[in-house]
Amino acid sequence: MFVSRYQLQEEDKTTFDEFMKNPFGPHSPRLQRVLNLFRGCGELRYGLLCTKPHQEWVLITMRGPELSIEIHHECVFTNLADAEREIFRRRWKYQTNQGLC
Repeated sequence: MFVSRYQLQEEDKTTFDEFMKNPFGPHSPRLQRVLNLFRGCGELRYGLLCTKPHQEWVLITMRGPELSIEIHHECVFTNLADAEREIFRRRWKYQTNQGLC
């Protein structure tokens, strides 16, 4: 498993609002470090499965070294930006044990 040298800092809390305003970027260097951390490590990873091209996405989780996939049919999105925001919220909560909304 990948282990990042970067650890979340207190000042990284500002990146939450930055991502919520513009999930597709461009991102500040601080937010990019946070995204790299969120995407690259941990036993639990979040992602999206496109079920209808350019129209619908479903939340998935991947666990363990084999990355077994669980599809969360109750979490369906019709707006990609909203889906990305939800992924970021969940990653934030997973990494920090606290939510920000």
